[in-house]
Amino acid sequence: MLGKYSILIIVCIIILLFVHIYNRIIKSHCDDLLNKTLFEYKIKICLWNIFHVIAFYLISIVFNPKSLQEYMFIFLIGIAWFIIENTLHVKTKILKCKTNVVYENITQPRYDDIIFNVLGQMLFKALS
Repeated sequence: MLGKYSILIIVCIIILLFVHIYNRIIKSHCDDLLNKTLFEYKIKICLWNIFHVIAFYLISIVFNPKSLQEYMFIFLIGIAWFIIENTLHVKTKILKCKTNVVYENITQPRYDDIIFNVLGQMLFKALS
């Protein structure tokens, strides 16, 4: 049976493949359906943000955290992902789309991604 870390690596690879393939399919940031603003409450919310919540909810299911240290470990996974994504992001021209989008550059993470990661953990805690 696969261990927690093996499952985490598989999940990360699947997410990376999804994002890479998805970014190859869309023509421009303006065509990105996941980047369209769904609603705004102090910050704009799009499907990419919801994707963060779902991803960290699933990671929480895999690790099934019980202690603060285990929750912090999952939080640090999000921080590490943010740092790696920020370091490796493709520097593209910032677009000013006519449509209402959240990310000006979909290959560069935003700090509120971390908030949505934590919301995924909070959802796990609330439902468990």
